[in-house]
Amino acid sequence: MSTSKKRIHINQHIIKSNQKTGNREPVITVKTYKSNDYYHTVHIEGPCKVIYSPDKPLSCGARVWIETEADVKGEKILYQSDSLVQTQHVKYTSYEEISDYMAEVICSHANVNKITDVSLEDINGYDQGMVP
Repeated sequence: MSTSKKRIHINQHIIKSNQKTGNREPVITVKTYKSNDYYHTVHIEGPCKVIYSPDKPLSCGARVWIETEADVKGEKILYQSDSLVQTQHVKYTSYEEISDYMAEVICSHANVNKITDVSLEDINGYDQGMVP
């Protein structure tokens, strides 16, 4: 993403809907002046601030959000029932970008103890059909 201002918050309506329906729709929203993208995990790659504004919420109703101009990378996890099926993400350029949860899933699938035992090339190919 570019260095434009981004606001990141949690969509409580989707959380409630997921609980009711059993769906696993992403609930973390990253808003810019031109888009509104939803993810299961986000990585903020620079300074940010957390804002609580009970008297002046965002137009969507959020009263707590994160604001940043740093790059934000997101992961979407595709589920089928309760099972992880596939992950879609921006291609990783370093191991530090991989969330702990994703590292666990990848290590489990690759039958290794640490994420650095799997090449970044293989990890970036992970969303091309590998199913744990």
